[in-house]
Amino acid sequence: MSEFLVVLAFAALPALGNFAGGTLAEFAPVSRLALNLALYGAAGVVVVVVAVELMPRALEAEPAWAIVLAFVLGGVFYVAVDWAIQRLNDHYGGGEAGGASPW
Repeated sequence: MSEFLVVLAFAALPALGNFAGGTLAEFAPVSRLALNLALYGAAGVVVVVVAVELMPRALEAEPAWAIVLAFVLGGVFYVAVDWAIQRLNDHYGGGEAGGASPW
């Protein structure tokens, strides 16, 4: 088998897994606890990838304080957007059964 086909097969595995998981989720009942655990696991994988793969290279950058500042500003931006969404939901009545909110 050529090297290209091997790479293509490995690249197709996540897509097939995503499709299989989506299909399974449509037909199998999933408790709220199981959904939360799956989401926490996925978030943990993302944090590990950032910590292991990206942070060592990022900390080599000059100046290193710029990376820390970008991290802090990203956190502040996240909190501000979360606050604004909560205010919009409160103002427009999001959350009840007949609301226009997608959440």
